[in-house]
Amino acid sequence: MRKKQLLFILLCLLQLSACEAANPEPEPPRSVRLYYFHDTPCGSCDGAKEFYELFHEKISDDEDEYPYVIIPVNVFQSDGLDQLEKTADEYGISRENLEFPLLIINGNAFSGLESIANNLREAFLAVGQEII
Repeated sequence: MRKKQLLFILLCLLQLSACEAANPEPEPPRSVRLYYFHDTPCGSCDGAKEFYELFHEKISDDEDEYPYVIIPVNVFQSDGLDQLEKTADEYGISRENLEFPLLIINGNAFSGLESIANNLREAFLAVGQEII
């Protein structure tokens, strides 16, 4: 009996988690949109954790200056791959030579963690200044 109760609770938590993912918090009306695409096969792993740490390291001085939203997308999942195609089409980015992780800010794509780290601050500030 306890196993059934535990299984029921776990299923409820999974459903709640899926609902929260489907209904993210609303973003500010005009904000810097950072699409972070990663290919993490582990379903329970946070494939964006390294990016969040990098973001806060590089942007900590200006984080409160501009409204922003980080949109992490796992392309290992089919809906994540669909989001990549949609975002790439929206900004006219060729998907041929894209590598993961990939960051897209206002149509500028940066492939690989080193490229993201080298360009994140400048790209974030440039877009932030445009929206204000």
